[in-house]
Amino acid sequence: PYLFIGPAYQSSGNSEVLTLPGLTPATCSIPAHPEGNIYGYVATLSEEGPILCGGWHSSAYQRDCHLLTEDGRWIGTPPMQTIRHRASSVRIGGAWWVTGGHDERALLATTELYYNNTWHAHTNLPQPVQSHCMLQVNSSHILLTGGHTTNTRPSAA
Repeated sequence: PYLFIGPAYQSSGNSEVLTLPGLTPATCSIPAHPEGNIYGYVATLSEEGPILCGGWHSSAYQRDCHLLTEDGRWIGTPPMQTIRHRASSVRIGGAWWVTGGHDERALLATTELYYNNTWHAHTNLPQPVQSHCMLQVNSSHILLTGGHTTNTRPSAA
């Protein structure tokens, strides 16, 4: 098995692949993400490859999505309906559920589902949240934990 580590802040769009469980560099080469320095995005593994959506790049919040194809190219896919930075996501059934985050103005409670190559508005969260984590616990439960419900950032103690 492999661990895909996507591009991050000041990475120039570069990703890394490590072998598991040893966490040693794999022999494959991943091209730089077309937007360069991108961070705060959501990602999932589709049948076609990893998809990265939203986040921050080019000095702006984003809603665009890119797929890393099996032949090593980044291609555009349908953008999310909403600009989202520091959102969270989880796979549920055959869909990808993206929740919360921050747009250009405020924290978000909105969510959307991606299936059949199309984004669909979905049920709002009880309150706006960003930088949270989501985990599918079983076939009927998803755990949403952590995050920020205000625009303030935690300070170091």
